[in-house]
Amino acid sequence: MTDGTELNEGFKETVDGMRRLTQAFKANGIPFVFRPFHELNGDWFWWCSIQRS
Repeated sequence: MTDGTELNEGFKETVDGMRRLTQAFKANGIPFVFRPFHELNGDWFWWCSIQRS
């Protein structure tokens, strides 16, 4: 994503929110599983490795 674009800014805001949340979990001793980009081999997510034709 190109720096400064609306998409990039939205992505950075989302990542920053996840960072704050995971830091709060860690600070409070709450275990969690973080699975970004799960289901990598399916074609139903935008990050999948399979491209629909």
